[in-house]
Amino acid sequence: MNEADKPARHTAEDRNARRARACLWVLLLISSSCLLVTGARLFMQAFGFLLASWQMLAARQVIALMFIQCVIYLLLLRAGSRGGLRSDRAPKIILASLPVILWINTDRMITVDLRARTQANDNLLQTHPTRLWTSKRNAESSRFDLIYRTNSLGHRGPELISHPPNNHKRVVVLGDSVAFGLFLAQDDTLTARLGELSGARCPDASIEWVNLSVRGYSPFQQLDLLREQFDILQPDMVIQTICLNDINAKFTLVTYGGLISYVAARHDPSPLEFFGTYRVLKRIADRFIAPSDRALEEQEARFGLDRLLDDPDSQDMQRAWAVTRENLLKTVDFLDKRDVPTALVVFPIARQIGSSDEKDRTPQKLFRSFADETGVPMLDLLPGYEELARRNSVNGYHLLPDEIHPTAAAMKESAILTFNFLVKTWPGVLCGKLDGGDGSPPETDEW
Repeated sequence: MNEADKPARHTAEDRNARRARACLWVLLLISSSCLLVTGARLFMQAFGFLLASWQMLAARQVIALMFIQCVIYLLLLRAGSRGGLRSDRAPKIILASLPVILWINTDRMITVDLRARTQANDNLLQTHPTRLWTSKRNAESSRFDLIYRTNSLGHRGPELISHPPNNHKRVVVLGDSVAFGLFLAQDDTLTARLGELSGARCPDASIEWVNLSVRGYSPFQQLDLLREQFDILQPDMVIQTICLNDINAKFTLVTYGGLISYVAARHDPSPLEFFGTYRVLKRIADRFIAPSDRALEEQEARFGLDRLLDDPDSQDMQRAWAVTRENLLKTVDFLDKRDVPTALVVFPIARQIGSSDEKDRTPQKLFRSFADETGVPMLDLLPGYEELARRNSVNGYHLLPDEIHPTAAAMKESAILTFNFLVKTWPGVLCGKLDGGDGSPPETDEW
């Protein structure tokens, strides 16, 4: 190269360096702005502008990423001031990376305000081909300030006794979120209370209570689960717990023509939920694909608990009861063929407790009619809950705050009533012969 070409070459190199530095300054401005905005949001926590725990975590991740970016750009600018960016490739590389960097920064900023649908606090459930969803095995979830754990079979509670004694009895409790123990600690669940009670009142007996209950399950799903695990469990007795929404809630599911395919959420967790842009695009798509909030509200009104009590003779409720009855008959038939005794335990809802309207007791009458027809023993917990409410001078919503799920005190009462009912119904089966009598331990309200 001759001497005349050197000034032109230096001019081109200087121009490349200026372009590269300009791009770096733009990137530095973007990253530092994101850093300052996110940092300010965290700082405002001290003044009452609260962020949720997941937002704080996302914000900290954004701050760390933006800080690293700023350091890198400053180092590159320092290198550029020493002539390190004079190559004609430098501005091209930086310009090519600019859209990628902008996308990364935008994507991370979105995550601070748009939560991932990963069910991070509700990871006890997974999809199932016939039941729509089922419990995960060996799972743990933190929800409502409680820890929920499942064993190797997906049950809430301890593992099965691997080497039971000869006189061992295994009682399986089927149910939904009520028997599962939603909003209750493990020690306050129905099966745990029954185990505590049987241990105190029948110390010489070996009785194992298995919580075969899954949130949101109706009788058709409970039967499918029982069939799946029957050979493993080999139960000596099966208790079918019924919550009144088991009658009609199934019609909100796609199996019965409804809109819901998964009780925990409309979407399964996806690794792509890590990306904020995916969260945005998914929610846009949901507005056109997923059921609208209005459609879900209309469905809830059509098959809600209020309609079950207010309009029991409607076509929807009559159909709901017919399907429920059919599924219960299938469960009774399944157990009869295997010589396993079964009983129904019907939980009330808050509105029924203390109500003088006979229509409010229609569901219990239907279950009583079914029990009489099939010869299946049935325990109606409504009178016991009303007595508990009178004893403590409270109304039904003190025992069932959300209408359906019992408090710890109400569940303890449920266990007492259920155990008394079982030992009276099948004398000597659970506890063996006591005091040479009929096999029933004396009734008690305490243990």
